[in-house]
Amino acid sequence: MQMVQRFDRLRVRLFRFAVPALLLVGISPLEAASIPGVGEVPEIPAFLPTMETVAATQPLPVDGTWRIREIAKTVRIDRGRIYAVDSWTHMFVLQVQPGMVVVKDFQATGPGEYAGFDLPLQGTGTYKLTKDRTLSVFVQGLLGPVRLTLMPLQLDNPLWLDQALAEAGLAPASPAYGQPVQQPPAYQPPAYQPPAYQPPAYQPPPQQAPPNAPPAYPPPGQQPPAAQPVQMPITPPADDGGPAVCEPVYRPETDDFGCPR
Repeated sequence: MQMVQRFDRLRVRLFRFAVPALLLVGISPLEAASIPGVGEVPEIPAFLPTMETVAATQPLPVDGTWRIREIAKTVRIDRGRIYAVDSWTHMFVLQVQPGMVVVKDFQATGPGEYAGFDLPLQGTGTYKLTKDRTLSVFVQGLLGPVRLTLMPLQLDNPLWLDQALAEAGLAPASPAYGQPVQQPPAYQPPAYQPPAYQPPAYQPPPQQAPPNAPPAYPPPGQQPPAAQPVQMPITPPADDGGPAVCEPVYRPETDDFGCPR
């Protein structure tokens, strides 16, 4: 990691002097390409550090993907640094590649205002939010002042940017202030909880006397009441003029039962 950082620092130092020296001799890369026998000047990677070698700092309301309107290229603001998403050619021969850091030490300087050091332009730039949610950029570069406009494509936290605009007096206030507005968590339906089982209370069956139950006995020490004979009235048969009714007796002569003769 230390070797990579040293190499990136060397590339930045070379970048500071290579292009100005090329311009001072009075021949631009395009003019050099038109000289007979020279041919087209090849592009070389820009002397810029990569996002892996520039440490991230604190998140900001403007973190997200932005488009540079003047050159139609995309960059990303990410926790104190700005790195390229697209590739483009800088100063005719230097190719800015995706992942290369173009602005370092990017930080807030006031409500809706930010600053950072522009590595390709070699100067400190100021970034101001506008009412149309863009960033107006001014860089006092090594070769002169440069003005750019960054247009938002996809923000990490749009509500936080609205809050920053409100604090700068550029937009209506959002519902929340203070810390970055957190996105609501995804809805999770509650897990089904079956109701606790309650066994029914035991209800004893009603007491009923069994059929043909024997009579209840008197308590010990008491005699049961004496049985009383029941007189059943005997009604003589009515005389209907038929044969008299007799009590049958056994008749030996006929070996059967019948009325006596």
